[in-house]
Amino acid sequence: MKRQSFIACIVCLCGIVVGLSDHQAAAVPPGSSEAQAAQNFDPFNPTAVATATTAATATSSVPNSGLIVTIAACSPASTVVVPSKPCLSVLDPATVVQSKTAKTSVTFVVTLSAKSSSTITVMYETANGTGASGTLYTAKTGTLTFTPGQTSQTVTVTILSSTSAHAVETFYLELWGQSSGATICRAKATAKVQAGVIDVTVSGPGTVQQLPTNCPNPYAAHAVFTVKLSSAATTTVTVKYTTLDGTAIQNLDYVPKSGTLTFPPGTTSETVSVQILPENKTTNEVFYLELTSAAGASGITITVPKASATIRGQNSQIYVAGATVAHGTSGTVNQYARVYLDVKSAEVITVKFITVDGTAKANVDYKAVSTTVTFTPGQVTQSIAIPIIGIKTTVPTRTFKVEIEQPVTGNGFITTSSATMTITGH
Repeated sequence: MKRQSFIACIVCLCGIVVGLSDHQAAAVPPGSSEAQAAQNFDPFNPTAVATATTAATATSSVPNSGLIVTIAACSPASTVVVPSKPCLSVLDPATVVQSKTAKTSVTFVVTLSAKSSSTITVMYETANGTGASGTLYTAKTGTLTFTPGQTSQTVTVTILSSTSAHAVETFYLELWGQSSGATICRAKATAKVQAGVIDVTVSGPGTVQQLPTNCPNPYAAHAVFTVKLSSAATTTVTVKYTTLDGTAIQNLDYVPKSGTLTFPPGTTSETVSVQILPENKTTNEVFYLELTSAAGASGITITVPKASATIRGQNSQIYVAGATVAHGTSGTVNQYARVYLDVKSAEVITVKFITVDGTAKANVDYKAVSTTVTFTPGQVTQSIAIPIIGIKTTVPTRTFKVEIEQPVTGNGFITTSSATMTITGH
């Protein structure tokens, strides 16, 4: 077998080729794809590419060294590219907390992937994200210089003080204009700045319908309060709370509750659910949720410490509103009666409606309707479609009514009077 000498340095996707000089390629047949891949590779051309079209492994030895070199070719037609220059990258810094009284700073780290024998330079500049220079940070531009053998540099940017609460804001450091001895692999890093002031607030649910004692599920009603942070913290925040009587009395109108809410890093909202006890009274009553303390982050302050919930008694209304539609001359057109609840319910509400003649007559001016309207929990509006019959002859304006036929099924809503539907003549 013919002796060959070559130099190879190939990293392959499906194997490793280690190249050494002046050895015998005893296991690589001349003219084979494996030999061709090795011969095509030029270590003095950093962008050289070696390609193999079939999967094969060739082993050769270096005389007098005892070292075995294995060439593992890639298949099918894998391409190997040897990096030519060290990479410059800028890294994301840790989130920083803005001070209320003094300037602080954030530091970006810029790295070079390998030592260079020559001096490397790269320019940088800051850029606005959700935060702006002059209000969140001080803009900065410049040039970094990596002396031979140096692989890390830093850029420090000033963060301005602020006494206002805000969400986490961002800005960037960008690399550009590197010298010819390096390439930029990661050109942009993001800095996140947490407000030095975090406001804690609580809001109430508004009105909650109290359920009567004879409901199928009389304990289903809850008042849900929402506690919020104006900005997510980088540490765990805890907020203590307790319920307080107003005109509503604990253990009579609601179940008292106190405890601690935990906000993991990055979280800005948590809820407190208070159970409303069933009663058959008709008056409305109020109770409160109060925030008593907050801890865990710099600058955290309770700014809205108390919120109310109104417990609505058994005086909540279902009512129907009338409408007007023109008589057509043929076919039918729908007229809609609107049905409303004046407060959201925690249960399903059903009520049956019927049409009742007035001067307008069923099956002459309109088609009679007998239907059941269902409100799912939280739903407050529905509609009833009533077909109006077209009449070719001249007719005067006529009316009919939509009435509730039977008591409401649900949580003790009461009903109002019927609604008048008007059909204008032609």
